[in-house]
Amino acid sequence: MPARPMLPPSFDSERLTIGCYAADDGPAVNAAVLDALATLRPWMPWAQIPPSLDESAAFCRRSRDDYLAATNFTLKLALRDTGEMVGSSGLHPRLEVPDAYEIGYWLRPGFVGQGLVTEAVRAIAAIGFEALHASRIEIHAEEHNARSRAVPERLGWRHIGQRDHLNVAGEKVKMIIYAVWPPG
Repeated sequence: MPARPMLPPSFDSERLTIGCYAADDGPAVNAAVLDALATLRPWMPWAQIPPSLDESAAFCRRSRDDYLAATNFTLKLALRDTGEMVGSSGLHPRLEVPDAYEIGYWLRPGFVGQGLVTEAVRAIAAIGFEALHASRIEIHAEEHNARSRAVPERLGWRHIGQRDHLNVAGEKVKMIIYAVWPPG
């Protein structure tokens, strides 16, 4: 049986190191999530309650195990020059097509508006096509989440549809879907 396609442990964009969480990243993850909690709460079900240090450490272990098993790629976003964790992303095989992936992302508030997510998404999509041989990569963003929707729009991804979605408040909203395909 052929090996599953795998991402490298880390890869760089212009300003970021993007890669697998390490076993000792729990405190950095916890600090980043606590810093971003107010901006994450409207969009992320997992961000409704502040995580404990133990929960953040468990998240890092699960993320690393999934990454090494090539079943899900949760990605730490850190500044290349300092190593400071600025947010998180991922390349998730949640779609109906086995070789298609979805990218999600969030940043600490102090790093928003600097183009870091756009830079990260560009690099993550490129490595997804190169290393995982993805047939398509999508971004799903709630209709009212203008910042998240701006990323695929800025990158020129195609708006391919929408679906009904229950937001964290249990209200029915539209999830807007964008996609990009391999170059060539």
